[in-house]
Amino acid sequence: VEHLCMETDTAVQLEIVRRGSGRGRISVRWRSQNVSVLPESYEQQEAKVKFADGQLSASVIIQIIDNDAWNVEALSLVHLEDPVNCVLGELSTTTIVYLNDDRFPSRVEDMENGRAVVIGFLKHMVHMFKSDSHRGLLYKLYPAVSWTVKQALILLAVEQSIPDNRPDLIYAGSAVYLVNLCVHWKLDQMFEALNLEGQARHHLRAAMLGTTLQMEQSAQMEFPLGKVANLLGFGVEEASKVFTNMFKLTEDAAMVVFMIAFSAFNVSSALHLLIFPFLMIIVDLITLAFRWRAQTEYYDEFLDEEGAWKALSSELIELRSTVTTYRAGGKTVKQFEDQHSAAVEAAGHQGKHMWATMWASLGTHGLITAANLIVAAKVTIDGDLDIGQFTLFMLTMFAFDQQIQQITRTFFEMVRGHAIIVKIAKLLNAPTRRKQLLKGTLRRYRLMHEHRATHPNFDERRITLCGVKYYYTDDDDNPTFTLGPLNLDIEQGQTVAVQAAAHTGKQTFLKLLGRLILPADGFVWYPENLRVRYLSESPVLFHMTVAENLRFGNQHELSDDEIWDVCGMLGIGYLRQDADMSVGTSGERLSLSERALICIARALLSSVNILLLSNSLDNLTSKHVGMVFSVLSNMVENKGLPYELKGGTSLASRKNKTVFLITTKVEVEEKVDSTVSLIPQKKRLLSKKQQVTKDRLERKEAHRKKQELLELTRRKIRSEEL
Repeated sequence: VEHLCMETDTAVQLEIVRRGSGRGRISVRWRSQNVSVLPESYEQQEAKVKFADGQLSASVIIQIIDNDAWNVEALSLVHLEDPVNCVLGELSTTTIVYLNDDRFPSRVEDMENGRAVVIGFLKHMVHMFKSDSHRGLLYKLYPAVSWTVKQALILLAVEQSIPDNRPDLIYAGSAVYLVNLCVHWKLDQMFEALNLEGQARHHLRAAMLGTTLQMEQSAQMEFPLGKVANLLGFGVEEASKVFTNMFKLTEDAAMVVFMIAFSAFNVSSALHLLIFPFLMIIVDLITLAFRWRAQTEYYDEFLDEEGAWKALSSELIELRSTVTTYRAGGKTVKQFEDQHSAAVEAAGHQGKHMWATMWASLGTHGLITAANLIVAAKVTIDGDLDIGQFTLFMLTMFAFDQQIQQITRTFFEMVRGHAIIVKIAKLLNAPTRRKQLLKGTLRRYRLMHEHRATHPNFDERRITLCGVKYYYTDDDDNPTFTLGPLNLDIEQGQTVAVQAAAHTGKQTFLKLLGRLILPADGFVWYPENLRVRYLSESPVLFHMTVAENLRFGNQHELSDDEIWDVCGMLGIGYLRQDADMSVGTSGERLSLSERALICIARALLSSVNILLLSNSLDNLTSKHVGMVFSVLSNMVENKGLPYELKGGTSLASRKNKTVFLITTKVEVEEKVDSTVSLIPQKKRLLSKKQQVTKDRLERKEAHRKKQELLELTRRKIRSEEL
């Protein structure tokens, strides 16, 4: 059982329930365990809870520490240690999910501000890898120190060692050079060992996948499979480079500072020569200011086209059998070629723009360097510099030119990263289902308390729908279908068939029960500690083995015999011999009935309390339907399957099992304990033109009826006169 809370809450309250009669005094210890909470926001907590004689429940308060870092959600566990007739959530462990309202990246509100987005992204990444980032920045300062040491050795050799014939200084300089090289190598190795780019990729992909899996339905429409796959692959690679470019930029900037400082020391008698390196910096800053926005736009266009062809290829590969069946391979390949050509063209545009920018910078640098060479040579001829100083100064300026070019390119890559960071941020900031569930929970409790105040006989143990409405809308958010209002009071511990005409909301009703969707009005109530599973008419299997599909999502430690006993009761025990066989994509290696039965078995193996079957039995043979319904009936009657009853708990202490089903099989509906009938209220809104036409026809029909009535009246009068 999950307990949802916001990171801004001060604490979350958990309830330990004591099973049995409650006689005597007992105590139980609990402790917390961190799973994915940031270390700065996690505090190890533990205590002992004492139950008095007759006391059946006790509360545990877990303190919450807020932080400013974005995280889609964080998890921690709370365990009971050696509990005696006590449960926390479902068993002896419960999960706390901390939801976060902070925005990615680092509270940046204006996503059009490229500078703020990139800086916010870097702040977030540094915060996530604080220690390694700080160490990495320190390591990247040494290359500048190493370069300065080498230049100093050359200067020493030119001015003292060689003119004074000092071999001892030459040997000492050589030793210093080797030591410097070793230190540089070691620090570079230590930086590579940090694997900061790999850590960034791992963090971003895990966060994006977690958000994608929790997205609410509206957000899922905006981020289809191909788009998400492109962002997880190419998008994360590009965003990670923005992070690692920060270290590269630190190294290059430090190098520039040391070069200017060394040049100032070297040509101290002609400091006016330093105007030339500063001119290079100014020119590149102007170039960056005028060219970065267009570069970002070109790159954004490229990302859209790149994502489009990847999304199309994913869809075509997934539907390849359909494409082949309809002999549409040539047409779809042509569609792919056109889309890919657009991506290649967009890549060419942004590549040409970058090429033109860099050559504009290179050209101006060349002019400045040529002027620098002329002025420095004249100063040397005038005797203000010697040949050694001139040589070292010009070599430094040539290296400085390349260094500034590298900084400009790195800046462009980082600013260009604004486009991909915005796309990733849009995904990471998408509304998630857990946040909607938490809002729905708060709303549900408020409405439930209001309802209970006016209905003193309200029973919290029952399944209650009070004034529940749900709307489907068109693209303009106009309601096209309304389910409800529904007011139902259903007892747990039975099999229930949902009856209604076609297209009147049966599946919507089950999804509302399963909280896959939340009502627009009213509330759906049942005890919070019930495990709910929803199965649609289309079986969902993963590209894994049969055994792995059966164990998927199961938090219980079940033996193979327990698993296959349930499968045997459903009529698929023979699959045990193929337990390690891959089921293929969407279970294509299995028959449709086998897929459906594996999905039902998987749900039953998760100790489900409310099972929602949406036409899940309709693809089964009459024999298998009978076997499944027999298993469901026994589960409801005994409040569990044999594997759940091995602890020897009494029937009264077990949770009820309830099954809701939609089916077209009359023989199934005849066996259920009760039925629920939905009264559809279908309202379709017309456009303005359609409404005018409808009104005109209604007026015409009313006029016709009026004329018929008048004609009948006249005939009646004539008849009476005759």
